[in-house]
Amino acid sequence: DGGAREPVTISLEPRAAVLAPIAVTAARIECAVGGFADATLAPAAGVLMEEAALNAERARLFVRTYPMVYRFVVRTEFRTDRDIWTRLRIDTIAEASLSDWRYRPGTVVYRGASPNGEIGPQMHVPELADVADTSFQRHHCFRYAGRDANDSTHAERIDFVPTSDVRAPDIEGSLYLDSRTFLLRRATFRLTRAALLDVEVSYREIYPGIVVLERIIARQGLGVSPQLVATIDRAAGLRGAGLQQRDGVVLVERRTSSALTGYRFLAATP
Repeated sequence: DGGAREPVTISLEPRAAVLAPIAVTAARIECAVGGFADATLAPAAGVLMEEAALNAERARLFVRTYPMVYRFVVRTEFRTDRDIWTRLRIDTIAEASLSDWRYRPGTVVYRGASPNGEIGPQMHVPELADVADTSFQRHHCFRYAGRDANDSTHAERIDFVPTSDVRAPDIEGSLYLDSRTFLLRRATFRLTRAALLDVEVSYREIYPGIVVLERIIARQGLGVSPQLVATIDRAAGLRGAGLQQRDGVVLVERRTSSALTGYRFLAATP
């Protein structure tokens, strides 16, 4: 009409699709071919994994653009059949946000240094970006396990196991995604085809849509020498009598907990 035109600003607000509750019965996933194990639940699981993959790519881009160093306090404790936790050591470590590791069958367990400096077999703890990677999804079966009734934040649970052709130690477990944002809130990982190792991971949102590791608790059953247990007991003021031994070793549980105490950016900041 020849008059002055005023600019129009359009603002978009991200909204996650909220899934209706789905009843799911717990059962072992039979996993021959990677993907979603139950076709009837695949659409719901597909929405979750698609949104989770987008969040994972956003997080990966974030740490590439703004590399960080995390600071953790690591506590190592032992428990014997007396059901007494004895703290062995406390360490403070720094860990870079960027990692060169990408999942491939046979690479989950490696020989290296633990957070407290011990050299031996270690397990890569996958991040959401690793789980959303095509290689991980080709070699794992996923099943939507419904809304977690024990989680006050209303998390959607996805279980996964490695495919039957993966012969090396690998990872199975569960992911718990926020029902409204699809951000990863916590996860559990278990090592397969190897000594028992359970890992619980919780995450913290540090920027909108960006989560980082907040706490890692790893539990492992071990057989150690009575001399080591005696050393631990002396440090704790205990006596080693009454411990169960098998084949000359004492059965103990080791718990390593890593808690995020801070982080700093190496260069640019958001």
